[in-house]
Amino acid sequence: MLINAGGDYRFTDSKYDGCNLLQIALHFDVNFLDNKGVDTLSYAMLFEQVNIAEYLILHGAEKVSVLDNIDVLLVYLFKQLSILKKKIQKQKVSSLADLRKIKILTNFIANC
Repeated sequence: MLINAGGDYRFTDSKYDGCNLLQIALHFDVNFLDNKGVDTLSYAMLFEQVNIAEYLILHGAEKVSVLDNIDVLLVYLFKQLSILKKKIQKQKVSSLADLRKIKILTNFIANC
């Protein structure tokens, strides 16, 4: 949105050691609530950005405060789990990263 509005993503601020806005955004609180009590994961689902929702979940997003499109998210996460499990079965080896993803996604689905 910043770039579409003509903003410069390369803008830096001395408070953040010269990081640009994109770098700063990568270190945000994934469970932050806005002044309406809506979390980042809910906004991702509102705009059906399931890949961003998965990223947020894998980086600690704990819940969805607004349940719009939760069915879309759950279907997507089940697909991702299936892909990971097939990858592990095919390779007959599992990486720690894959096992971590499976655990996090499974726990998130169970908590929904």
